[in-house]
Amino acid sequence: MVFLPYVRVAVNLFPPSRIALRISCVVSKADRFIKAYRDFRESVDLSKGGILPDLDNLAWYVLMGVPHVPADDDSSDTAPMEAIDQRIIILKALFVEANSDESDDFLDQGLRRYDLAAKMAKAMLDGTVNKDGIESIKS
Repeated sequence: MVFLPYVRVAVNLFPPSRIALRISCVVSKADRFIKAYRDFRESVDLSKGGILPDLDNLAWYVLMGVPHVPADDDSSDTAPMEAIDQRIIILKALFVEANSDESDDFLDQGLRRYDLAAKMAKAMLDGTVNKDGIESIKS
């Protein structure tokens, strides 16, 4: 019910061709993200579970562009931060998939490391690391 009035407004504001263009752009972004996930998944050995990621290495991999994501091809000012978020989403999904037999506590601990690595990478990227450096982000 809530969605229908929004669609009516959108139809009134934009000609049908622009609506189709907006929808195709959204689908295209989603398709590219899913492709990035699948491409990276194929390169990972999911049989080796039970290992928590090293926080420092993870932050550096994310900054170096591993895995490649759709935001890497975007030239907007927000693209680098979006790329970090996209990478972390993919890496978290693969972590959970590779460790599906592990305990919830183990999975939670690993997922927290991915969140922390994203914070570290973003702080390094935008230069907001304070005088205490990365150690202050870790704690």
